[in-house]
Amino acid sequence: MNPPPSAELDQLADRLHRLRAALDGQLRRHLAQAPAWLAAALLEHRAMLDDPGVARQLRGCDMVLLAEELTALRRIDGACARLAAGTYGRCVSCGAAVAPERLRVQPAALTCLACQEDFERHPHRRLPLPQPPMTRRKQTMSYKTILVQADKSQPAARAIEMAAQLAVAFEAHLVGVASSGINRFIQQSSLFPPGAPGMPIEVGDLGFLRERADLALGDFAAAAGRLGVQSHEKRCVDDELDVGLALHARYADLVVVGQADPDHAGATPAPGLAQQVMLHAPRPVLVTPHSGRMARIGHKVMVAWDGSLEATRAVTAAIPLLQRAAKVTLAIFNPYAHHQAHGEQPGADLALYLARHGITVEVERRDTPFDVGNELLTLASDVDADLMVMGGYGHTRFREVALGGVTRTILGAMSLPVLMAH
Repeated sequence: MNPPPSAELDQLADRLHRLRAALDGQLRRHLAQAPAWLAAALLEHRAMLDDPGVARQLRGCDMVLLAEELTALRRIDGACARLAAGTYGRCVSCGAAVAPERLRVQPAALTCLACQEDFERHPHRRLPLPQPPMTRRKQTMSYKTILVQADKSQPAARAIEMAAQLAVAFEAHLVGVASSGINRFIQQSSLFPPGAPGMPIEVGDLGFLRERADLALGDFAAAAGRLGVQSHEKRCVDDELDVGLALHARYADLVVVGQADPDHAGATPAPGLAQQVMLHAPRPVLVTPHSGRMARIGHKVMVAWDGSLEATRAVTAAIPLLQRAAKVTLAIFNPYAHHQAHGEQPGADLALYLARHGITVEVERRDTPFDVGNELLTLASDVDADLMVMGGYGHTRFREVALGGVTRTILGAMSLPVLMAH
């Protein structure tokens, strides 16, 4: 079956735009008593009704009606984004064409009829990212705001793809951050007045840098819509990208960045981006590898555990992913090398802690005289892990990064996504 012909697509697009205009007017009337900033955030999908802070601002509003209307608006906006990307009329789950008859009845439909019936039979699954076959556990933690690197590099494209998958799976708000690269200290400094010697170009003439950032954010928005993200926004910062990500991470649950590709260093605006963000962001950082397949994340997770504060933060931050995993391996190398880092049975205390969150782990204890970073990557391959969780070690001095040995090895040779916390 083929997608609808262009003439019918034009009719469906026109109908979607008319539906959106009518729904937008309806919502504005129902949000008339809400603060203007909140109404705008809800209409632009930057705020969610299930946020307690949002709900408190909407006392007196019909929350059930608002939820129905905002859900319908997100679906219509998603369909409009797919129209713009040329993917409208394709099932986001199986890729097959959605029957024209179904689109006439439900022009914002995400899936073909067969996939829709399958998802209705298995309500634990999330569209469009199928979850592994498992009993869905009650979750006490989640990611509700995810921040992602947005630039024109290939590592960024892979990071956006992974961040979008997570945003769909956790029904999270996705924020793409791009940077003009105009250092804020140069902008604010009186040492460089316009036309000063040593300034090859005036700051006021750097509009092309902001245009480049805007183009990157346009690509991000198109990818988010194409991948089925219901709530997303674009942010541009006038500073270096790592500084902007670390700043905006204060208001997110997770930051996603790409691993630098040493073979294409010129195509990556910030080769040390992952290291800098990991060391300076107050949130966990998920680093996506620059090559290899990333069909899904979190089905089989390996936790690198050494009893440190950094590893503890990483494990806690990964709990939403660990709760969804079909298998979690707790890897402990040289458990008796550090006095009192572990209890009598290394890994037992952490396994019990995670069990209280509904997470069952398998403990792997190994001794090795070799580089622990390489041993971790080997074990991750052996257990077929699609995510590693670990503490990130290092410090900076005058913008020079000094990473711990294991962290440096992992960030340089990783072949799977790695969630780190410093």
